[in-house]
Amino acid sequence: MVKKKEIKKKLGKKENKKKVIKSKEDSSSKLILTVIVLCAIVLILILVWKGISTQVKFHEYGGVEYETVSYGDLILQQTAIEVMHEGKLTPYNFYLRTPIKKLKEISFDASDTFEIMKIMGFRLESEFDCDGDQTIAIANLVSLNTQIGAQAVVDPDAPCDERYNLFIFEEGDKTEIIEISPKCYSVKVANCEILPATEKIMVEIFSKYNQLE
Repeated sequence: MVKKKEIKKKLGKKENKKKVIKSKEDSSSKLILTVIVLCAIVLILILVWKGISTQVKFHEYGGVEYETVSYGDLILQQTAIEVMHEGKLTPYNFYLRTPIKKLKEISFDASDTFEIMKIMGFRLESEFDCDGDQTIAIANLVSLNTQIGAQAVVDPDAPCDERYNLFIFEEGDKTEIIEISPKCYSVKVANCEILPATEKIMVEIFSKYNQLE
């Protein structure tokens, strides 16, 4: 009887030991599975974040791609067009200060029929004292037209004429571009938004120029 009790006792200890080992194995398996699941979740979050970041960084307007870049405190929209330089086509970078989303919101009622002309005139009906933005705005338009081989003319007395594009800048309650006669556009500028107004013209030119290539 004593031997049988000892044997049962020993068997009981072995069974308890097996249960403890199995419990530890189960705990280890659960821990490994938890780690794998957490790693998978982190990987998915990283991929989603990269996808969102790419969408935020790159934009499209009229078939032209723009990349958001930072220069110091400035956040700019960068694009490039191919221009003739020393007898060969060379990418030329342009940087806009207005977000592409905002430029899309600015109305240009003749966007579909607008076309690049050999001469582009600009007439300012106001001095636009906008902390120097007016100087940058017009200089950017002149630079763009020069690079694409068009002549930019700033003339306070320029009349509307179908032989060239003419943009007449004047103050308004809403920033928008309205065609008032063939090839002649009234650029309404509200709250000193002369940079957004001129950059709206620029993205339209980029789009039309891209279609010519």
